[in-house]
Amino acid sequence: MKWIYNLATLSLLIFYTSLPAFANNAVAKTVPVPVAVKVTVGPADWVQTISICNTSSKDIPLTNVEFRFNYAGTMSSNIWGQPWVAWKLASQANSEVVLTGGTSFTPPLASDPNCTRPLTIQFSSTPSTPVPTGPFIFKAEGGQPSALGTLNINLAAAPATGLPDPTLTLTGEGTTTTKKLTWGASWKLSKMTAGSYTIAGSLVNTDANNGDYYAADNVLATVTDQQTTNVTVTYKPVPAGRIKITLIKPPTTKVQLNFTGKNYSFTKTVGDNGALQLPNDTYNVTSVTPGQSASIVPNPITLPTDTKLTVTYSQTHNSAGPYTTVNGQIVDKNQTPVTFQGVNWFGFNTGNHMLHGLWQGDFETMLQQIKSVGFNAVRIPFQFDFILNPAIKPSGITSTCNGKPCNTNIPQDSALNAFQYIVKRFTDAGLYVMIDDHYEDDTYINNYSQWIAGWQKVAQMFINNPSVGYDLWNEPDSHSMTWEGGTNSWSKGIREASTAIYNIDPTKLIFIEGVAQGALRSNWGDGFATDNATIAQGISNPKNLFTQMLTQPYLNQIVISPHAYGPDGTNNQGPDHSDPTIAFADWSRLNGYLLNNFLNVNNTPQSGFCAAGKCHLFPIALGEFGGKFDPADPYYQKDTATLINLANYIVRLGSGKPALPSWFYWDWNPNSGNTGGILKDDWATIDCNKVNYLKKYLFLKPAANICP
Repeated sequence: MKWIYNLATLSLLIFYTSLPAFANNAVAKTVPVPVAVKVTVGPADWVQTISICNTSSKDIPLTNVEFRFNYAGTMSSNIWGQPWVAWKLASQANSEVVLTGGTSFTPPLASDPNCTRPLTIQFSSTPSTPVPTGPFIFKAEGGQPSALGTLNINLAAAPATGLPDPTLTLTGEGTTTTKKLTWGASWKLSKMTAGSYTIAGSLVNTDANNGDYYAADNVLATVTDQQTTNVTVTYKPVPAGRIKITLIKPPTTKVQLNFTGKNYSFTKTVGDNGALQLPNDTYNVTSVTPGQSASIVPNPITLPTDTKLTVTYSQTHNSAGPYTTVNGQIVDKNQTPVTFQGVNWFGFNTGNHMLHGLWQGDFETMLQQIKSVGFNAVRIPFQFDFILNPAIKPSGITSTCNGKPCNTNIPQDSALNAFQYIVKRFTDAGLYVMIDDHYEDDTYINNYSQWIAGWQKVAQMFINNPSVGYDLWNEPDSHSMTWEGGTNSWSKGIREASTAIYNIDPTKLIFIEGVAQGALRSNWGDGFATDNATIAQGISNPKNLFTQMLTQPYLNQIVISPHAYGPDGTNNQGPDHSDPTIAFADWSRLNGYLLNNFLNVNNTPQSGFCAAGKCHLFPIALGEFGGKFDPADPYYQKDTATLINLANYIVRLGSGKPALPSWFYWDWNPNSGNTGGILKDDWATIDCNKVNYLKKYLFLKPAANICP
């Protein structure tokens, strides 16, 4: 179990009044003065959480407070959080919510630049409701104001006719903001923290393929306390060169080509004998046509020197799939055992209905980052709402990254189209994708027939993509499921969903998670024990499910996919597996015996599940594991020991076999509350503590320049 934070860390201004403390919940009459702080929003499940960190050097009194934000749902009057400040819903007009609170006994919000002790505001919600958004305004009595000024950004007149309006991006003093500005207009920003800022303008051109380009040099601005600073952004022509495009055996009359340069990057749609005009630069050129390989000559190209580009297409399959299992090993189409070394990337399971981080970063850049770290697979959590309702649209996708266009190819007309595009881009890039119905989704509980129908739709959707597999439901413990029972029978769900998927597409791997064996010190997602001594304790028993599976046609497509965490992943509320002897015994009993009974759990050397004279070895793919790997973490020693034990356990499971069990690290996202991610909070920098753990213990092989 782990928390998922739903939006990027945002900067906002927190407002103080300079009056002495009023009685509880009194409203100050004076003009607020702002101090910069930081806020995060999430997780977006049945509870919304807003966390406010005091990044200033002064304590913030909490005797009389007010908080404003925007929220699309109906605001609950049941509001809580830590520390207790007696929040009340003062008003909700359209989407703007005003909360008031404060008590005389609540201690001040201490200076906390590392955001380890935030003030939290929590209230009831639903998984389908969008998360709260800014502008956020927090008011409190007392404190010291920060230095503030005004910045006027003036955009000069258009240098040519027919130019679209540019987008300006302002960065500095911990904030980034963008605005599309009409030529000749001004952008006034008040109450700006004093300091240095950079204004960058987007590249513009008069025609998508053959127009002239114009750009603005970055403008530096210094904001001074109580002063107005005026700057002007001026565009000028960019030297460019022309390229003639020749397409040989293109799959369609027009294709997409990516041009990635040192200074500029573009995605262009071109046809045979077409022409392009691009700013002078050296570009690496790639094709983004699914199911096709492309030979591109010359590559890279340098403008204006190179004037011709030839792209020759041939049909191919990036995948080694379809995949099945043999003797407890996942094997490819050539019967070669494979190990998926994957990473989780969540977002489609939240109100954004999109991979997180694209609100500030480029998907294609991060995809290449994932490959460079050494991962060959990705697990994508999702929920069925947008699968069953194509009208739902994605959110949290920026079109400008570092002043350049990005994410321009991601469909934004529906989350379903965006989801299919993202999956195909991963598999076209040679990665395996495990699609995971995550625990936020309660379709199974609320409408079981829709859950089955959803999996049937997904199976049909990816029937021609051999690099996709399905994790039926994440951590069913979170919904109080058991192996036996009626409406809460997880065995029933596995049987019927596996049959439904197999009848449409018998080539897909089906990953199943365990349930209801917490008494055996299991994490959520684990719990496959069937030995008689254990089951005699009255623990929920999957034995009937496994017995029935032995006669099912989908048997060789089933992969066991438990989860395992140390104290970071469970808020120190899970089992203690920092001792290797205890850990190995527990994990072998819970899942390992299905592949390699190296601890003789059943007092027999026999591995696998056996019934009625037939035995079957099940492959194991660890669906989630991870931690902070931060020496400042209070659970650092036990968490690190647990994860090292887990890696050694995986290696022991694979002992004597052609390939190690597969695994999917949690996670890519830095906004996973308990564990953080492979990426740090800037959504760009790789956390080498985590990568080095995977290198040392699980044999991940990053590129030479990654965490050397």
